[in-house]
Amino acid sequence: MRGPDVSAWQGVLTEVGLLLPGDIDGAFGPKTEKATVNFELAHGLQPDGRVGSGCRNVIGAPLPPPTPSPHEVFDPRWKFLQAVGFTRVNAPRSVTLIPMHSMEAPERPDTAEGVASWFAGARGAPPKASAHVCGDEDSIVQCVLPNDIAWGAQGGNSISYHCEQAGYAEWPREKWLEPTSRSMIRLMASHVKLALAFFGLPAMALTEEEVASCVRDALIAQGKIRGALSGVRGGVCQHRQLTMVWQAWAKYGLPNPRHEPKPWWPSHVDCGAGYPIDVLLGDITSPTDPAPSGEIA
Repeated sequence: MRGPDVSAWQGVLTEVGLLLPGDIDGAFGPKTEKATVNFELAHGLQPDGRVGSGCRNVIGAPLPPPTPSPHEVFDPRWKFLQAVGFTRVNAPRSVTLIPMHSMEAPERPDTAEGVASWFAGARGAPPKASAHVCGDEDSIVQCVLPNDIAWGAQGGNSISYHCEQAGYAEWPREKWLEPTSRSMIRLMASHVKLALAFFGLPAMALTEEEVASCVRDALIAQGKIRGALSGVRGGVCQHRQLTMVWQAWAKYGLPNPRHEPKPWWPSHVDCGAGYPIDVLLGDITSPTDPAPSGEIA
């Protein structure tokens, strides 16, 4: 990772004698990581080489504000690159689903940046799709403001906060748990944890039936169908669960998507049956932050 935050941290390490002035280059490389570990050891912190809240508390740096506006990002650690395809919402939006997606792109340190640039139209014509965030092994890029609607899963966009991750729906569980992808899940968990708090949702993985209830409740609230609200509060799910819900529309009392004014039919299967959503939830509910607030690398 590169940037002014890294240069500032390298300046701190230089002041305490763990780096030389010539080492300040704005790039978080092996030398900076080793110096960070030594700083953590010197201050009784977990020596993970990451500049998290513990390091920032030592140097007296402020933490992000806990209650951002709905029209601002709630995770200021990561840059924002506006996607082209989204729907602006002025009134506060009710979100009950945090769907996890797979980008169908390889796990690399620049995958999040690449997909975010594609959403932004920096790589040719932008797609008629987007997500609120894109993540890979070492970074997250925010693409749509939390209160706006990203175009991530038809039939669920209005109530969703969409999270794209590097990887493929066909991956088995063990592939998702390889070191680079495991780092990505840990990083995404740190962001999803903030999203759950921001939207007031429980840290739980939803069943297909619970996803269906959230979709149905939204349609009832919008006056599109009649019925009693389920009371399901919402939580984390996968894109493929929304697909399964709409493919079983009659079972769940939903309108037939093929009979909509603009007919459509769901087909996405990400993140796949092998995606370890239990591991993601374990990171989210861990007493210690999966990737501490203010992390640089």
